[in-house]
Amino acid sequence: KMADGDKADTWAQVAGKITAIKQFVKDEKAYLIQLLDAINGFVYPVEAYNAKLANAVLCQVCLLLSASDEVLISKCSHYVTNVVLRQEAAFSEDAQNKCMELFLLSMTPANDAIISDVLYAVAAMARVHSNWKTEYMDALIGSSGVLFKFVPPSSSLQTCRVAVNCLHAIIKHISVSDDAMRQSVVHLLSLLQIAPTHSLDELQMCKFLLACHKTLITMVPNLPRDTLMATLPSLLTVLKDQMYHKLESLGQAGKPSLPVKHPSRHMKKQKKKSGRKENMLSSGSETLTDFTASSDSDLHHGRNADETVGQQRSHPGRHRVQSSDSELSDTESAAQWMRLQNAKVRQHACICLASVLKQCGARTVFGYWSSFLPDTPAPPPPRVAPPTLLTLAMHDPLSHSRCAAIQVINTIFEGSGPLLAAADDKTPHTLQTFKAFSQTLGGIIKEVHYQLLQALKAEKYSVTLVQLLKCLTTIVTNCPYQQLSGCYITKVIAEAVRISGHSSTDVSVACLKCFAAILGSHVPLAEVEAWLLSSSNAPAQSANRKLGNDMLSRPWVISHCLKLFGSNGDTRNHIIAVAK
Repeated sequence: KMADGDKADTWAQVAGKITAIKQFVKDEKAYLIQLLDAINGFVYPVEAYNAKLANAVLCQVCLLLSASDEVLISKCSHYVTNVVLRQEAAFSEDAQNKCMELFLLSMTPANDAIISDVLYAVAAMARVHSNWKTEYMDALIGSSGVLFKFVPPSSSLQTCRVAVNCLHAIIKHISVSDDAMRQSVVHLLSLLQIAPTHSLDELQMCKFLLACHKTLITMVPNLPRDTLMATLPSLLTVLKDQMYHKLESLGQAGKPSLPVKHPSRHMKKQKKKSGRKENMLSSGSETLTDFTASSDSDLHHGRNADETVGQQRSHPGRHRVQSSDSELSDTESAAQWMRLQNAKVRQHACICLASVLKQCGARTVFGYWSSFLPDTPAPPPPRVAPPTLLTLAMHDPLSHSRCAAIQVINTIFEGSGPLLAAADDKTPHTLQTFKAFSQTLGGIIKEVHYQLLQALKAEKYSVTLVQLLKCLTTIVTNCPYQQLSGCYITKVIAEAVRISGHSSTDVSVACLKCFAAILGSHVPLAEVEAWLLSSSNAPAQSANRKLGNDMLSRPWVISHCLKLFGSNGDTRNHIIAVAK
């Protein structure tokens, strides 16, 4: 046994002492606890790590312990987590099997004292061992799987969250049967519906919802088609509710994104600028997985700038804008942190919704358009309209959440061209009691164009600008403008031209792609031809550039593109020849 005056043992020496214990008696329990504390106390990764010895330690500990040794099982769980996550090493199949058998025996919903530690260890094992025995999978996520038994109020919300994270690790790294996937998604939907009624801890609730959303995001692409269709109504109902999580606390829920009659007057009130630097992702080519992969620290670093934008988007004076974190009191800092967590819940709910809609296909999604997009203008104050995706795209204080909401709108419109052929945007007669579906579609198209263009005017972050332009490009590609009365394309071009000289290359590229979609997807409309041929409508840097008399009769967009290619005459001549 180790005395207080002994020299500290190395990792190998401590491991050797553990493997030397051949018979476990009650008198030696304290000694084994001391050894496990010692081996867990090393800073991993350790240089003297030996895989064979590490496996021997785990095997020996599992042989010595029983399911009732709560303290020792907790310390064994810490050892597994240290080796797998910090040492980044895997155990042998024999050690894994003995460990899993012990953990499954000790894993009961009534045993909250150690269950979190055990679940963390099981999740860590799932990351490095993909060849689990069938009996382990059945015990965890089978018809009566133990992970499905952790539900509030019988289990704490924190324990339920750890169980969901464990489920996420298993589904992500191990092949799961269709039946287990079906039971898992039903369990998650049940948790999402029950949990909010059993917790008053707002932070724990946010963490729990985020864990559920991330698990669903991983599951949805692998769900069998029949399971997805069977659970689709419940999925959409739950996600729609959580897309607006705590949005009312910011004074945004139900508020029209911008006043309908005087958008320019409202925009003048929002020109107060913050001195903080933009600290967001530098690239405009994010996908759904990019938003999912954003770590908590990344979002934390962008907190101040995002919240400042959110405050500018709301009514003046609703939130006090601070110049730095040092000026915030503890209460204000805590409130800002909770607003960030709530915004992350909305962000991940949108990401999950986009994943679900993408798997369903355009024809299935088409029946749910009116649930997520408005078809009429927002009513004048004091009346309010229910929040929609457009509310999030314009008013969410976190730019990641705005991007996620825009991604959902983009997914909704992808491949919708044939379904929009019947759209009619003519204003129905005031005495008309029945609104045709074609008029509903026309109203949605009208509101989406109007509000996204207003969002494009108000947005300051290049990442969100790129997502807005991508979304407008998708909409332009699918809308039947030749049968609509509004001058939608002209307005899209006007806004794209306005920001085409943005300092971000990604924004400029997105503008050009939008131009290409307008010119390539439809027979040119008279308004578009007039706009393109008028040099006064071109970006300033292209309009002022002299490219020769032969270019005066060409559309300004060609001149603009040639400028972007630089001064190489051969390149310009080649593009002119192709254009002819």
